Amino acid sequence: MGKRIYTENDMELILDASIGAHEVADRIGVTPYFIYTERKKNNIHVRRGPNHSNDRTAWHNRETRSCIGENCNKSFKVVKSHSKKYCSRSCFITHNNPAHKRIIWKPRNPNMDEYRRYSNTVHKFTRKTYNENKEIINPENRKRALAGTEDGWQLDHIITIREGFNNNIPPEDLAKIGNLRMLPWRENLKRNRKK
Repeated sequence: MGKRIYTENDMELILDASIGAHEVADRIGVTPYFIYTERKKNNIHVRRGPNHSNDRTAWHNRETRSCIGENCNKSFKVVKSHSKKYCSRSCFITHNNPAHKRIIWKPRNPNMDEYRRYSNTVHKFTRKTYNENKEIINPENRKRALAGTEDGWQLDHIITIREGFNNNIPPEDLAKIGNLRMLPWRENLKRNRKK
């Protein structure tokens, strides 16, 4: 099979950057890749993407804006249709990030009752103790799971969190190795219901 010879009309279509490569490929029966390579060989640059013509007028139709960041006197060029308000990403982060402004955040729920805070603190210390001493607390490496999971075990506080709260025991003491043990979830659930 010989090399295909393109007519003068075919070559005009191939080199016409105002017509998309897929449309030209359909008209003359070739692949779009062929159109791209022929245009590249002939130094025809086509702006790719939706709604972009080869004249690139949209890109040249820019305006100069001033950055809206505090104490930022920079200006930048942008296409008129863009909503960009800051001169750079770092300027945007500097002026929109509360942590950067040194704002001290209040707790998520300042009305959280004392027992809940105490319980959360105990659980935080318990997680740390368990992770550091897993071989001692759970030597058989039993599977920890939520209630209802078959063969699931749970980490239990021998002196319960409620007892600790009622007797003003520091949260760190409830999270010590001697107060932690592994129990099947059913036993742990029964024990918690008795309280």
